[in-house]
Amino acid sequence: MGNLAIFVKLLFALSVAAFIFLALFSVIKQKVGDRTQIQKRMLGIENMNVNLRRPSVVQSMMEQQERERKRARKLEDTPFVERVILPMRKNIEAFLLRFTSGYIRTSIEHQLMLAGRPARGHAGQFVLKMAVCAVIVGGLLFYALSQKHGMPMPQKMAIFALGTVGGLMFPLLVLRSQIRKRQAAIKKQLPEVLDLLCVSVQAGLSFDAALRKIVVRMGGPFVAECRKMLDDVRMGMTRRDALLGVGYRCGVQEVSLFVTSIIQAERLGSNLSNTLSIQADNVRERHRQWVKAMALKAPVKIVLPLVGFILPAIFIVALGPAMFNVAKNLFK
Repeated sequence: MGNLAIFVKLLFALSVAAFIFLALFSVIKQKVGDRTQIQKRMLGIENMNVNLRRPSVVQSMMEQQERERKRARKLEDTPFVERVILPMRKNIEAFLLRFTSGYIRTSIEHQLMLAGRPARGHAGQFVLKMAVCAVIVGGLLFYALSQKHGMPMPQKMAIFALGTVGGLMFPLLVLRSQIRKRQAAIKKQLPEVLDLLCVSVQAGLSFDAALRKIVVRMGGPFVAECRKMLDDVRMGMTRRDALLGVGYRCGVQEVSLFVTSIIQAERLGSNLSNTLSIQADNVRERHRQWVKAMALKAPVKIVLPLVGFILPAIFIVALGPAMFNVAKNLFK
């Protein structure tokens, strides 16, 4: 029993330490990380201006001096986050990714992309969050169960395993909720964007020019994906691949149908204005049907609050005085 108590205390201490580390890391990253990124961006802009103004010889001399300055930079001048915390986190993420299969890693990256975050560089962070949640929930459950001496050990281990699995799945459930919210926002915004595209193209603008006008004046998840598509085309990607990337990153059937129709219209040389008009009407009708389906689900969803909260309150208000009178006459 002494060894078991020591193990429980050690596990609880590790769980508390992991929780404190994550809390401190989030605070430090929010306070210091944003400032560091702004300084890096400002330094890059200054270097770009210098490169545009100075001749090549002076530019090479400046680059050499910058390299020498970075080489001579002292260790104590480096921020604590860059010197200790970030390398430690990267090492832990790399260690956890070694035990993660390629299928799970690809699935996590795809779900992160559907949630609106870039997949590259975030799979390790998400796996780390899953591991920390599993350790914290499992450690707290094991500590709570160790205080109950009457419970059999197999039952304690089963509850501990269920708690660990629940903590491991909690970040995935949060991520799925973010994906559903983002896809619902895309479905809600898509009809408006298509109407504006159709009107702009009918007014004489090209598809890229009309889309550029929209992304400048609007915001939202679908507009952000269209902005990324325009950036990809500007960087040299074909419009077909950029449009397919939009459909892949959104994961919404209506967006996939819109992308497919635009690609087919460009390939066949048909009128883009008529295609956009048909797609706008189609998406508007599908959105109307989706809203009707959500409205029909409302009576079913309201049953649980009605039975659990509204009906008991009505019974208390209606039958409360009568019950008081009956109890008063019985115990008189």
